[in-house]
Amino acid sequence: MKKIIALCMLSLFVLSSWLVCPVTAQEKYRPLSRCRDGNCGVILPRPEVIFIPQIVVAKNYQPITVRDMSIKTVVIGNVATTTYEMVMFNPNRATLEAEFVFPLAENQTVAAVALDINGKMREGVVVEKQKARATFENVVRRGADPLLVEKTADNQFKTRIYPFAPEGTRKIRITLEEMLKKENGQFKYVLPLAYKQKLATFSLDIEIPTDTPDLPEVTTDLADFTFTQSGQAVRSHFEAQDYELNNALSFKIPQMEKELVFTHEKGGNTYFYGDIDVPVSDKDKPLPHKIGVVWDASLSGAKRDVAKEKALLEAYLQKLGDVEVVFVPFNIKQGEAKRISVKNGDFSELAALIDGIVYDGATRFDALDLKKIEVDEFLLFSDGVETFGKNDGLILPDMPVYTINSATAFAAGRLRGWANRTFARFINLNNTAPAAALDMLLKQPLRIIRYNGENISEIYPVAGSVASENISFAGILSGAATELEIVLGYDADNIVQTHKIKIDAGGNKSAVARLWALQKMAYLQEDAEKNKDEILALGQQYSIVTENTSLLVLENASDYLQYDITPPEDLLDEYHRLQQDKNRIVTEQKENALRDAITQAKEVKKWWEREVDIEAAVKAAEKQKFEPLQPSHSLRMESQSFSAHRLGASNGMQMDRAAAPDSASPAFSDSFSDSMEAESIDMEEAQELGFAGSYNAESKGIGGSDNAPAQPKATIEVRQWDPDVPYLKILKASTDADLYADYLKLKIGYQDQPSFYFDITDEFMRRNMNEQALTVLSNITEMQLDNVELLRIAANKLLQMQDYARALELFEKITELRGEDPQSFRDLALAYQAAGEYQKAFDTFRDILEKDWGRFNPIKQIIFVEMNNLLSLHPEVDTGDLDKDFIFDMPVDIRVVLSWSTDNTDIDLHVIDPLNEECFYGHKETALGGRYPHDFTQGFGPEEFMLKKAADGKYVIRTNNFGDHRQSISGATTLYLDLYTNYARKNQKHERVFVRTENVKDKNSIGEIVWDSATKSE
Repeated sequence: MKKIIALCMLSLFVLSSWLVCPVTAQEKYRPLSRCRDGNCGVILPRPEVIFIPQIVVAKNYQPITVRDMSIKTVVIGNVATTTYEMVMFNPNRATLEAEFVFPLAENQTVAAVALDINGKMREGVVVEKQKARATFENVVRRGADPLLVEKTADNQFKTRIYPFAPEGTRKIRITLEEMLKKENGQFKYVLPLAYKQKLATFSLDIEIPTDTPDLPEVTTDLADFTFTQSGQAVRSHFEAQDYELNNALSFKIPQMEKELVFTHEKGGNTYFYGDIDVPVSDKDKPLPHKIGVVWDASLSGAKRDVAKEKALLEAYLQKLGDVEVVFVPFNIKQGEAKRISVKNGDFSELAALIDGIVYDGATRFDALDLKKIEVDEFLLFSDGVETFGKNDGLILPDMPVYTINSATAFAAGRLRGWANRTFARFINLNNTAPAAALDMLLKQPLRIIRYNGENISEIYPVAGSVASENISFAGILSGAATELEIVLGYDADNIVQTHKIKIDAGGNKSAVARLWALQKMAYLQEDAEKNKDEILALGQQYSIVTENTSLLVLENASDYLQYDITPPEDLLDEYHRLQQDKNRIVTEQKENALRDAITQAKEVKKWWEREVDIEAAVKAAEKQKFEPLQPSHSLRMESQSFSAHRLGASNGMQMDRAAAPDSASPAFSDSFSDSMEAESIDMEEAQELGFAGSYNAESKGIGGSDNAPAQPKATIEVRQWDPDVPYLKILKASTDADLYADYLKLKIGYQDQPSFYFDITDEFMRRNMNEQALTVLSNITEMQLDNVELLRIAANKLLQMQDYARALELFEKITELRGEDPQSFRDLALAYQAAGEYQKAFDTFRDILEKDWGRFNPIKQIIFVEMNNLLSLHPEVDTGDLDKDFIFDMPVDIRVVLSWSTDNTDIDLHVIDPLNEECFYGHKETALGGRYPHDFTQGFGPEEFMLKKAADGKYVIRTNNFGDHRQSISGATTLYLDLYTNYARKNQKHERVFVRTENVKDKNSIGEIVWDSATKSE
C-alpha cells in the first residue's frame, strides 16, 4: 500500500510540474495518461537550467563550488582581455575529477590558462587536441595534477581538472580575448555575471588606456560601481565579501581622438594591426518576391529562442507584403518543402507551420539541397552546429543565404562564412536588437571591395567581408613603409568610401602578431573542416585554442618530455637538458612495440598449434565430475591489492585477480527468467549483423581452410534484452501508426537521458521501422558532441541496422576524438570489414599491431586473430611488407568476444563448457583447449574466448560487471558480445548481442552456443 501511495504522490508531482512548465514548440505532446495491459509509465520532469560557470562531477557527489573570484579586464583599442581567477572548493570527502564548462560569446577566445601546481600557477601550452587528451588521461592515472582546456564544436570551452582533494581547493586562471563591436560610434563591452552563486570574496578591476577625458557609459546593477580618470587611462574597482554574484555589467568606451596602427617586426616582416571608423551607409536592397525559410528542426533546435526568430520573420514579412515563401524543415534529412502565398504580410500560416515543428534527430547540413529550390534568397534559422555526417557543411546555392541564430551555443564562424560567401548577413539575435536585425534583412551592407598597397599580404578581414561601424584589420608588410588603401562599396561598380592609412615598418608591440593570427583564424573558421590543418598549425604557433587544439598544464619537465610537448618558459631549461636522450628513447619504443606484437602473435599461434584430445578430456571430466572452477580463497586480495593489480595491468603486466564473481550454475537453465525470452537461431539462417558477418568468399593460399571438412551444425540461443523501464511498457502497446507520436509525448520527460533514445531505437528496429529508428538514434549526437562513449554505442547501433556508411562516419569521428585508444581503431577496422572495405580494414589492423598503446597493449593478441580472420576470408587483400610472423591461418570452432562502451570499467567474460569447466580471468585455459588471453580491467575490452575444436554440448556465456572506476559517470554501460562459429572459415556465422547494464555488479546470462557434431551442415 505504501508503494501505491508513493507512486500516486509522484504522479501528482509530475503532473503539476508540467502544468507550470514553460511553453515549448512541442507543447501539444502531453505525457501519456493511458495505461495499456496494466503497464503505466512515470515521466520525470526536466531539470532546472544551470547557469555558468558549471562545474560537473559525478552525480552521487555534492557540487564543487566557486569560493572566490577575481576578474581583471584591460581594453586596448577594440580588443578586451579579461582574466578570471577562481578558487574552487570540493565539499566532498573524496578525491574528484571535475569538468568546468563555460560557453563563450561570439567574438571570444581563450588566450591563456593556468593551474596551481605545488603552490605556483603554471601556464598551459597549446597541444593538438587528441594528443592533449591522451596525455591528460595517462597522467591522471598516475595521480598527478594536469589540466586540459578544450573547445567543443558549439563554441564552448571545457576544462577538466584533477585532482580535487577531499574538502580541498584548486585555483585556476583563465584569460579571454574579445574583439569588441561598435554601437552608436562606441565600442561596447559586456561582462556576464549572472552566475547565481554566493562567493566568499569577489573583486573586479577594469583598465582602459585612452587619450580622452570622457568616462565610459556604464550599465550595471553592481552597487557603487564607477570609473575614475587615472593618468592616461580610466579605471574601476569593485570588491565584496559573502556576495551573491547575479548581476549585469556593460559599458561603452569613448572614442579616442586618433586612429592608431600598431606594428611589430618579426622574421624580417612587419605585422600590423589597426582599426578605422566607417560611416554607416547601408542602403535599401531590392526586396525579394520569393524567399526560402530553412528551419533547423533537430533536437538542439528546441534550445533556440524561437519567439525571437518568429518575431523577426513576422516583421520581415510585413515589410515584404505579398511574397511567396518556401518553408523547408530539416534535421538528419531534408523535410517536405511547403509553399505559402503570403498576402499583406500575413504571418499566420507560416507561424502555424513553425509552431508544429517537432525538434527531433541530429543536424546534417549536407542533406539539404537548396540549389533545387527557386527563390530569390534563403533565411536559414539554425545554430550552425552539424552533429551527424562528415561535417562537410551546407552546399551553398547561387543566391544569398541569411543565417539567423538565437541559441547560446552556436557555430559563429560557419554561420558567418555561409552568409559572407553568398553576400548575405549573419544575424545573431542574442546581441542584436530586433530593429537592427530587421534592418540587416532589409539593407544592403557596405563591404570591403579591395585593399591597395605595395608589399602587403595576408590582410584580414578578406575582401567581400561586411564593413560594420569600424573595421579592425591586420596584415603583413614585407618592405618599407607604405600606404594602405581600403576601398569600400556595395559591389565593384558601386564604390562609396576609401580610407588611406600609413603603415610604418618595424615596431615592438609583440601582441600585434597574435592579433593578426586571431584575425586570420576568424577567417579560417568560416570553413573549419576544409582549413583544419592550417587552423591547427596557426593555433599551435600563436597559442590559440580551437576545435583542433587544447591548452594543457602538466606537473614537471619530465612529463612534457615523455609526451613530446614543449613546456612553458619556466620549465624550458630543464626540458632541454632532459631532451638529449629523447631520440634514443623514441626509437626503442617503436622497436619494443613491434617486438611486443610479434611476441603476442607467437603466443596465439602456440596455443592454436597445440592439439587437444577431445575424447580423452571428456572421459577425464566424467570421472572427475568437477564443479565450475572458482579462484581459491588463498588467492583473494583486499581492495588495496586490487589497486596494485590495476597499476600492473596498465604497465602491460599480466596479473590474475582473486576477487571472484558469484559462482556460475553448473549447467545453463532450460528456461530463462521471466524478464527475458529465449530465441533459438539456426546458424545457417542467422542475420548477418555485427562486424564480420557471414562471408562466403573463397579462402585460398593460407592454411587449409579451403579443404576443410563439412562442419557440425551449431545453434545460438540468446536472451532478448528487455530493459524494465516504464516508457517501453507504454510503447510496446502502441500500434505502428501511433509509435512515433507516442515516442514524442514521452520524450518531453526523458529527452536528457541517452538510454531513452537507445531503447526507443531498439523498439523501432524490432518493428523494422529503420527510418524512424535512425532519427531517434541520431539524437544521441545532439546531446554531447564529443562524448565518445555515446558515439560508440550509436555507431554500433548503426552497424546493427546495416547502415554502414553512417556507422563509418561515426567510427571515423571517434578515432579523431579518441585516437589514443586502440579500441577506437579496432572498431573502425571491423566496421570497414562489415562494409566490404577490406583493404582499409587490413591497413587499420596493421597500424594497431605496429604501435605502442600502453595500458592497452595486450589487445594485439585479439587484433592478430581478427586480422588473420580477414585475410582467411579475403585473400585478395594486399599485405604489403607486413612481417610474415603476423600472417597465420587459424580457424576455430567457437569464438566469443566481449567489449563495452565505457572507460575505467571492468567487465568480465565467462564461458562454461559442456564439461562444466569455466573459462574466465581466473582460469584462462580449459581441458578442451579453451583460451582466455587477457583481462582488461580499465575499460572497453575486448575480452575473448576461443576454442579450436569444440566438444558436443552447450557453451554457456555470461558476463560479470566487476567494477566501475569512472571519476565522471556518463550513464549505463553497454556490452557488445560477438558470438562466432566456424570462425575464419567460409561458412563462418556470427550473432551480436547488446546488453545495457545500470549496476556495476550486474551479472548477465547472455545465452549459449550448442555444438552438435552428429548433424553435418550442408
